[in-house]
Amino acid sequence: MESQGKECPKHNALESPRCFHGTPASRTDGLENGSSERSPTDRRQEDASIGHYETEGLGEPSSTGARQGLGGRHRRKRRYVPIATNDGTWSSAPLCMKILTVVTIALAVDVVILMVYIFEAKPLHTYGVSEHGDGANSTTNAWTITDTDNSGIPFIPWKALPPTEQTLTRIAFGSCASQHMPQPYWDVLVSYQPDITLLMGDNVYGDCDEDTCAVLQQAYRDFATHPSVQGAARQLSVWATLDDHDYGANDADANNVHKDLARQLFADFFQYHDLPPDGVYQAKVWGLQDGRRLQLILLDTRYSRGLFEQSHEEIAPYRPSGANASEQVMLGARQWQWLEETLAQPADLRLLVSSIQVLNDGTGEEAWRQLPLERQRLYELLQNKSTVILSGDRHVGGFYETPLMYGDVLREVTASSWTHTVALEGDRNCVDTLTALECDESDPRRVGSFVRENNFGTIEIDWESRSFTVSLRRAESTNGIVYLDPTRHHNKTSDAGTILSSQVHSF
Repeated sequence: MESQGKECPKHNALESPRCFHGTPASRTDGLENGSSERSPTDRRQEDASIGHYETEGLGEPSSTGARQGLGGRHRRKRRYVPIATNDGTWSSAPLCMKILTVVTIALAVDVVILMVYIFEAKPLHTYGVSEHGDGANSTTNAWTITDTDNSGIPFIPWKALPPTEQTLTRIAFGSCASQHMPQPYWDVLVSYQPDITLLMGDNVYGDCDEDTCAVLQQAYRDFATHPSVQGAARQLSVWATLDDHDYGANDADANNVHKDLARQLFADFFQYHDLPPDGVYQAKVWGLQDGRRLQLILLDTRYSRGLFEQSHEEIAPYRPSGANASEQVMLGARQWQWLEETLAQPADLRLLVSSIQVLNDGTGEEAWRQLPLERQRLYELLQNKSTVILSGDRHVGGFYETPLMYGDVLREVTASSWTHTVALEGDRNCVDTLTALECDESDPRRVGSFVRENNFGTIEIDWESRSFTVSLRRAESTNGIVYLDPTRHHNKTSDAGTILSSQVHSF
């Protein structure tokens, strides 16, 4: 019975079959008459519950198969090997073994993740749904959230604009995108691959309520954190102008006290270093090398604009200026002069961006209609200039046209909005008994009904036939936000980017 309390020496703790691990009391459970010897059956039962000892030979066994002494040359080492219990779990394994296993697995996973992070090239764009709901991995391209000039505005490295020698054939444009909503349309744009994407205002919503305009700064930061924006940035050439909500005030005009700060935040965000002092208007001509010249003109309809006359009606708050119409301006003297000089440059086709509608003649909302003398001045400048007007602001899409002198026709397409178009049932002009067409504004210049799905516009130019197709397209899928990667089966259910309405014209 002396062996019952014998502790295993360290040097042969796994070798001696007659020494025990733990206290004597813990090792005598189940032994008959206090015997230190266990029967083969007892050992097999215990091995089945906690593991088994595997014999590792250090030499060949004797010819008789007898066990050699501890000092013999045919000594075998016995090592403990944990095995699964009958129910397939590790619950009976020693605690130290469990801890060691968990730590080993965790370290292995960390090493794999670290190797992937270090050596795998980060994708420029990731398709699919994320917690932001707009189609990309939120950890992709963290470089977008950097502030290079201490302005408080993040810097996004958009793809550079095409060189002016390049012929442009595909333009995308749109307006009104809330930074608080999912923005799957960036995925759609990447799939569409336009030469240039025009952002026509209300690119963020940041109406200021204090001198620092912190809410507008935060709006740009929120915009930059959208994973779809981060993924698309280096794949899209973006050119932008402002409207009221990214100018810091709803229905902003020349009296907006935040306009200079908002203009600077806009310039910092899009990295525009040569803007005029009285706004954000810009223009360029492409296709100089082969004579297929497309001129893009971005107006600023906010910085210098005069007051609109109030109608004192909730649904239609403005009306065309009357007695003091000659005193009101839309663009300001400096911008008018610049526009005249810009339109004097030779071009085969021109796209002129106005953040608010130009041709609409039935609206009481913000539009050139409310300053009739200014609109007439614009008509005269655009006579025989092969110009298509692109506009936004209205949260509906639509096509317009009006005749000019000498048989010329001026056309306009309104693309609005990217994220929160006004549906029929949400339009304050509508009642349940009216159809969609009856609910739309009464305007002889509009061609067809409003487009009330989230939308953006495209223009595809056929230089050989001297024609173009202008379309309004879905900004997102009607089946929810889905993958747009053509290698994924989800693509079969997506109608994002499909045409809602379209026209073809010659120039």
